Amino acid sequence: MTIQPKLMRRLRDAYRVMRGKPPKQLQSIVAATPQDRVQDGLPLTDQDLTFLKDRLKSISQKAKLVLVGNVETKITVCCAFLSNAVSTTLLLSADTQVLDRFTSAVAETLPQRWDVVITNDVSSELSRMRKDPPEIIIINARLSDIQLGDILRVANEIGVSKVIGWGNEISTFPIMQLVHEYQTSEGGDYLWEAKVSENKRFDKGKPSLKMRNTQNNHDSTSCVSIIIPVYNALAYLPQTLNDIEKQTYTNWEVILVDDGSNESSDAVVNQFKQCWPNKRVIFEKKSYNEGVSIARNTGMALASGKFIAFLDADDRWMPTHLSSKIDFITTVNADLVYSTVEMFDDKTDKPLYNWGPTVDELEYFPDSLLSRNFIQPSGVVMKRKLYEAIGGFSQELSIGEDFDYWLRALKNGNVLAYDPIITTRYRKNHISAATTNRMVLCYDNIARIASRYGDLVRDDKLRKFLVVRHLMTAGLGHMSYSSSENFGCSMTAGRDLISLASRIDPSQNDVRYWLNVVNFAINTKASRFLKPIFRKQFNYYCRQPVTFQEFTKSA
Repeated sequence: MTIQPKLMRRLRDAYRVMRGKPPKQLQSIVAATPQDRVQDGLPLTDQDLTFLKDRLKSISQKAKLVLVGNVETKITVCCAFLSNAVSTTLLLSADTQVLDRFTSAVAETLPQRWDVVITNDVSSELSRMRKDPPEIIIINARLSDIQLGDILRVANEIGVSKVIGWGNEISTFPIMQLVHEYQTSEGGDYLWEAKVSENKRFDKGKPSLKMRNTQNNHDSTSCVSIIIPVYNALAYLPQTLNDIEKQTYTNWEVILVDDGSNESSDAVVNQFKQCWPNKRVIFEKKSYNEGVSIARNTGMALASGKFIAFLDADDRWMPTHLSSKIDFITTVNADLVYSTVEMFDDKTDKPLYNWGPTVDELEYFPDSLLSRNFIQPSGVVMKRKLYEAIGGFSQELSIGEDFDYWLRALKNGNVLAYDPIITTRYRKNHISAATTNRMVLCYDNIARIASRYGDLVRDDKLRKFLVVRHLMTAGLGHMSYSSSENFGCSMTAGRDLISLASRIDPSQNDVRYWLNVVNFAINTKASRFLKPIFRKQFNYYCRQPVTFQEFTKSA
């Protein structure tokens, strides 16, 4: 038997992977393309040149500039706008094609006072400029988020006044927090300006004792009431309050509700009050833990502003959060505005992934909200009249209370609008991660909430599909794990949920199959042998979110 060359390569690569080595082809690609290589930038359009010209008008004759990107762009920018600069450093990637293009003929067009530095590591080269830092850095290159973040970090450290760039979509929160201006060019590229030396945001530690805002600008007609439920969050509360201090929208009040914490936040809150003596800052303390719903409801009852913004004590806002959300909710005349949030690691502060609606979910909204809760409270700003219309969060729910609130607003006929700008970070705290039993309770609550608001979905088959999927997930979760008095995890509850799913849509074969298996497990007391099977199907439902292609196919 002859083994085909393609199959032979696959077997060879599989053997290399088993030994902990990369596949042969991938190894050659990695060796040929260093991780920190600067890729060529984009050609300059007229709009790009106008954008640059407006931002380079104030360049002094003694200014030193650093340009990162392709050679053609550097020559165009330098000859057109940078003739007054005493020194300009060109940082080129160590690519043989770039070096070949940079001929002596092109080099002669540059003033002799300009430097040409060939380097693979732009951030290291910038670090060597600490004694004579550039005034401006201009970037036209396809940089990774890590590369761009390193350049902005070093620029901030050495005192660069601004960084201008195009061709990179600013999507990660640590970079976005530094960007002062951001727009899209005619060709669909991104033009941006970062005033890094003036934007040292997200400082760790407690707020400064320096008194701010000596004038009282509290105006209830445009004031935002920031509701912060606090429970054992002393380590994070100073950062959260510091983010409020950095808001460009300054007409706000803060209402903190301590929900029976085991640690005292009095010193942090009192220090914050001293910093803002003319702001309305309320600190309500409860003697025991009553749950986040009651804490948020207490804050909303004390709110006096036209708008209400939610912020958990361990979450983060970028400085433009309130201003962008208030502008958006006013422009589209919505009752509530929400956006995608960036999840970040509690220990490393690095971004993990974004949590928000997909393109399909936005297209099929509001039906899609019943499939999963993609609205995170810290990314929400709403009008006070919404609270007056539907009341507060359900106090019967310890988990999923926000999901219930958004659906109740939709059922009441209120308008929920999506703002695509990410201005919120959600902390993934692994220390206090939910236990398995608590996760089952979460799915249980979501299933019951989905059943309650199922009539929001206009299509009958789609509604049945969504509600049954939630009931099946929660029911199999109950069957997968041992009973727990704390979280109500029980086989009886699992059977009741799956039985309800079979009554809602008896035409689904998998529902009838699992109901028979569950009844057999309970009647024969063989549940402990079948738990691995239940757990496998439960994990499948959890990890395979429903898509609207599936809805259409199933319908």
